[in-house]
Amino acid sequence: TYDIFHLTAMSAATTINNKSTSTPADGERMEIRFLDNGTARALTWGTDYVAKGGNALPSTTILSKNLACLFEWNANLTKWNLMAVAQEA
Repeated sequence: TYDIFHLTAMSAATTINNKSTSTPADGERMEIRFLDNGTARALTWGTDYVAKGGNALPSTTILSKNLACLFEWNANLTKWNLMAVAQEA
């Protein structure tokens, strides 16, 4: 399965919390897209999100620019591994 979450017009700092009571399947992917409301916003991540593949977890948005983060669930680590980050130029 694959889930996409799109947060737009962000007007405050945002925390991405750990998963709910459901358990993702190994290899399941999730994309989270961010777009602030013209002011850069802080991003914080729950402990289930880790940086992998040479990408750091983003700590802020860039004002009025789209940001996309692609994660893959690693059942061995029970973590969402950050696989790619794409920032609008």
